[in-house]
Amino acid sequence: MSEKFYFGTNTKMYKTVRDTVEFIGGLQALTKDISRDDITLFVIPSYTTLKDANAIKDVDLLMVSAQNMGL
Repeated sequence: MSEKFYFGTNTKMYKTVRDTVEFIGGLQALTKDISRDDITLFVIPSYTTLKDANAIKDVDLLMVSAQNMGL
């Protein structure tokens, strides 16, 4: 039994909505031939791009998460 590996990136605040959509589309295209049995890919975009990031993602290829802050 192997453990699932989670691999992703946090795009912070440097990508616009267009940049985020292009990034996610490109990431999915480049990694679609990688089996998701042992790996989960994720992107954590900035809050202002979450709606568009979720709209473009393929749930079989990529998870989109949100950043949060605790005080």
